[in-house]
Amino acid sequence: MEADSTTTAERASNILGVSSRTIETYIAKLKESQLIERQGSDKEGTWYIIK
Repeated sequence: MEADSTTTAERASNILGVSSRTIETYIAKLKESQLIERQGSDKEGTWYIIK
């Protein structure tokens, strides 16, 4: 996400070699922990890492 804030769960899953559902679970945990947030729509938005 830091390198490409527009990446999809499917693209990240291919890079990491895990299922897209696993990536979605990780994203949900990061959002719950307030470490990332989504700016914009689900289709056109980008992820931001909160520091």
